[in-house]
Amino acid sequence: MREVGVRTHRDSFPVGNTASRSVSHHINTCVFRSLKRPPLLFSSLLSFIYQGTVPTSLGRFNRVLTDEMEMDLALHCKDLDGMFYGFTRKRMMKVAFEYAGVNGVAGRFNNERKLAGEDWLKSFYKRHKLSVRNPEQCSVARAMDFKEVQVKRFYNNLKICCMETKFPTHRKFTMDETCISTVPNKTRKVITPKGKKKTVCKLSSAERGQTVTSVCCMSATGVFVLPAMILPRKRMNRLLYRDAPNGTLPLISDTGYMNSHLFIDWLKHFIKHAIPSAEDPVLLIADTNTSHC
Repeated sequence: MREVGVRTHRDSFPVGNTASRSVSHHINTCVFRSLKRPPLLFSSLLSFIYQGTVPTSLGRFNRVLTDEMEMDLALHCKDLDGMFYGFTRKRMMKVAFEYAGVNGVAGRFNNERKLAGEDWLKSFYKRHKLSVRNPEQCSVARAMDFKEVQVKRFYNNLKICCMETKFPTHRKFTMDETCISTVPNKTRKVITPKGKKKTVCKLSSAERGQTVTSVCCMSATGVFVLPAMILPRKRMNRLLYRDAPNGTLPLISDTGYMNSHLFIDWLKHFIKHAIPSAEDPVLLIADTNTSHC
């Protein structure tokens, strides 16, 4: 059936170099004539944009929360993220529903699940530049130390130390420990037949690995001190360090972690390789672990 007001016969279209532009303008004019409205020119649209008179409403669709309400929620999310208590997606939808209920505008959310919608949550992320990310585990002690006052105090002390003694770049060392498991935490996917009811397994040295602490130290220019390996053992066995890098310091402890006595042994290992002196001093930066005191 032929649409009303739209001319489609061949003779109505002009030909020439500007045929495509004339055809689009001709169809636009015919359509607007059928709707009894004047055609909207591109120059008129630009003038509306420059004057700021373009309507920003969503037509018959209205936002549940106002700009002020969403700004309060966004600031609340950012404050909780700064305190390491960030919202999950489900928790955010629940808080938004409760916040809308307090303000009397929760009628458009899902009253059965008592949650805000997925579409609202995605739009909320885009409007306030938020994203969903996987957080890392952070202990309470580390979170308490990582504050603005503590960080400023550290850098002020470092600045005073560097101004009193002009340390060369290759003589500024930093050390830290990292825990390594003897069994990989994640395994790669393997190919297995479909419909297999048994658990898919992969052979490893043990089902649960042991924690091995590695102590590393390096300067700003890449000069490194040979590492130290701390194994959770009662007695020393040199065969366990056979494939370790040459010059590795072998250490043992009951738990496999650093303690005050082992830190003294590592300091002797550091002095042996860094060779500090009064004429050529060395700056060593370590964290605030109790074993380093």
